[in-house]
Amino acid sequence: IARNQTWEPLDNLYLSSILALNPDNGRIVWYYQTTPGDNWDFTATQHMILADIEWKGSMRQVLMQAPKNGFFYILDRKTGELLAADPYIEMNWAEGVDLTTGRPIETAQADYSKSPKEIKPSQAGGHSWHPMSFNPELQLVFIPVLENTRVFKHDPNWEYRRSSMNHAMDINTEPRKDVRRYQGGLIAWDPIQRKRVWVVDHTSIINGGTFASAGDLVFQGNADAEIVAYDAKTGERLWSYFTGTAIMAPPVTYLVNGVQYVSVAAGWGGGMGQR
Repeated sequence: IARNQTWEPLDNLYLSSILALNPDNGRIVWYYQTTPGDNWDFTATQHMILADIEWKGSMRQVLMQAPKNGFFYILDRKTGELLAADPYIEMNWAEGVDLTTGRPIETAQADYSKSPKEIKPSQAGGHSWHPMSFNPELQLVFIPVLENTRVFKHDPNWEYRRSSMNHAMDINTEPRKDVRRYQGGLIAWDPIQRKRVWVVDHTSIINGGTFASAGDLVFQGNADAEIVAYDAKTGERLWSYFTGTAIMAPPVTYLVNGVQYVSVAAGWGGGMGQR
């Protein structure tokens, strides 16, 4: 846990952060830390979308991200000003984000230094590396989400182990059986209204990234070995194709001789090789 010798929390500057750099000299223009002192493995390496949206009566050039900590962030991409931070999944480690300071408002449930705590989302996060996508006409973001809970416990005997995840905590205890532990889904998020528009539940927690088309479709592969097309406005399932193996990657589209194709890399990989 990120503490100093007097047991006061530390921010661990630039950890779980978004940095804007000047490419001419490499200097930091601005930064925003999504999870100061990250004690839960809530990384901010997730996909960022740059878009122009109407925000409170004027057009703003923004950066949007849904990192692992469960908040959907909107920042002015020129200045780093925090415009919004709202929960896109169910969580209990924080009750919100202070828009003045930019800091999450942590709950008592977040602190597992003295006793084990059931925390959601778990270290898997509310959104992993699987890319989200954006339809600029509908002004909707489509996010492959993870709804999950894990018991966090401080490990006083932790020692560094090479080629290990090195959480410095015990995450092997399962939560209570009445707690929703592992649920994957696809949500449509309205960044202007700051809320979910629709949700599709999946049978497995890990599913593929998304692709949004100008024809108001959303394509996503899933753990059930399907690539599926959804109505971007409603979430209605319109089409599917069985690929024979689960899908983690996002679909892509391209033209050949005037014909549009959608393709996806199928198959498990990385640290998620098991269902």
